[in-house]
Amino acid sequence: MSEYLVTGDYMKYFVTENGILIEKLKTIYPDYSVNKLRNMLSNNCIYLDNEVVHKAKKPIHKGDIIEIKNNKNIGGKINFRVIFEDKYLIVVNKPSKLLSVSTNKLERDTMHSRVLNYVRRADIKKWIWIVHRLDRETSGVMVFAKSKNVKIALQEMFANNLVKRIYYAIVEGVPTRVKGRIESYLHESKNLFVRELKKPNHKSKKAITCWKKIEDNGDFSLLQISIETGKRHQIRVQMSGIGFPIVGDKKYGNTKNKFYRMALHAGELELIHPITNEKLKFTCEHNFKKIYD
Repeated sequence: MSEYLVTGDYMKYFVTENGILIEKLKTIYPDYSVNKLRNMLSNNCIYLDNEVVHKAKKPIHKGDIIEIKNNKNIGGKINFRVIFEDKYLIVVNKPSKLLSVSTNKLERDTMHSRVLNYVRRADIKKWIWIVHRLDRETSGVMVFAKSKNVKIALQEMFANNLVKRIYYAIVEGVPTRVKGRIESYLHESKNLFVRELKKPNHKSKKAITCWKKIEDNGDFSLLQISIETGKRHQIRVQMSGIGFPIVGDKKYGNTKNKFYRMALHAGELELIHPITNEKLKFTCEHNFKKIYD
């Protein structure tokens, strides 16, 4: 499984196994016809290790870099990494400080809009469906569906806790225990602020979070976090509730560190492909090391 960078009219793809160029281009652009791919080759859009290439059947090798430049089919803002893509779904690495989807007409640059612009290079009529969301400040693995049926199937998996999700977070302080499990009830107010309750009320929702300490530097700790439920701000609220707010999360109690972003990252996501039934695991690394520097 290969990750590639998409930005503007440019894409960089890192070859992970030997093969033939046109076959690899088919996997990068699953919605493109062979003729369209050959036209890109003819129009000097494809580069292999910094040299323009025109031969569709040119051999490629592990470690090669394929670059797609000046692809005029791209429209709108595009800047993200694709972790996986086929005819049914697309998995991306969402940057921090970017909304998953627009909440009003003024918010035009979102993860959804960028992925939509990306798939519309092949067909302007294409659409992308939201499956789940990450908070604006949270980065990491995010899945989109290419059809309504796939969206419904994936959302049922999320609802039935059939999707394994692992997050990584830097928290303020050092837990005395190596791991823990938090079970409480969350109540969301009208202004989207979430409060933690020990006992449920008629509007609260049960939330379960498990955490494990990976390392610490005496002031902050790197945690691996898994969730059995997927409620709004769940990890942020529950970690703050036990006295270890996430670094950079001013909304829920972090005060000691002025990190440029909230240190919460969706690092792993595992599911069964809704069409092929293949077991898939998607990963992307966090960049929290500088907190320890």
